[in-house]
Amino acid sequence: ATTATYPNTATTGDLLYASASNVYSNLGVPSYSGVYPTFNGTTVAWLNPRKNSFYMDDFITSTVDSAMGWASAVSGTSSAVNANNTTNQSTGIIGMMSLVTGTDTTGRGAIRTDLNNFVLDSAIDFMELQFYARLSALSDGTDTYIARLGYGDSVTGANTDGLYFEYTHSVNSGNWQIVAAGGATRTTSNTNTAASANWTLFRIKATSTSVNFYIDDSEVANSPITGSNIPNGTGETFAILYSIIKSAGATSRILSLDWVSHYKKLV
Repeated sequence: ATTATYPNTATTGDLLYASASNVYSNLGVPSYSGVYPTFNGTTVAWLNPRKNSFYMDDFITSTVDSAMGWASAVSGTSSAVNANNTTNQSTGIIGMMSLVTGTDTTGRGAIRTDLNNFVLDSAIDFMELQFYARLSALSDGTDTYIARLGYGDSVTGANTDGLYFEYTHSVNSGNWQIVAAGGATRTTSNTNTAASANWTLFRIKATSTSVNFYIDDSEVANSPITGSNIPNGTGETFAILYSIIKSAGATSRILSLDWVSHYKKLV
């Protein structure tokens, strides 16, 4: 039978956790108050605000620009980024951002954190982004668009630096692709997960050497991406960014976001 090893001493307030297979350890009481344990990509640790950054936005706002550090970028007739702060009990949606292409052939809607202030290097070496998103309708030969969701630095086209999901109907049979871009050089891999017009959970887990991509809590085909195109070099910075850009058709298309959650280990 397998025997688990337990610590034989403890201080009041210590938490018991598995530090290895069949090995239990104490997570000692932190020296500061009001914190909680978190998984930092490697193990369980206290969420030290000096060493960890956690950001969550449920988009419960009536404005867009400057709301929780976001900035919008639109182009085209009736294109917009709309803050929908009403509650939809039938779907469980409380607050939402809607990125609208408008009716122009090249209309677009995008939202991003205000600055390219995210980086990946050996000192940080871990960050994780989760978000809940939906396309109003799929791209097709009449109303064609490309959607990019995740980390990036461009609201007008392909990202120079970023880690993101990408979709258009005419590429990879309408399945999502995953992309790592560093200095305008990209690694693009095909998944076998089809885009849909349903609410979908996306997740990106990144270190400076490997990036994992998940859709609805399942890792997609050809994940992780590794290699030299992960944006981890000098000057390779990016934001949390979502965009939908039309290239044909006069019918507006919408990319909606319910919430965004981001964790970053600082040291």
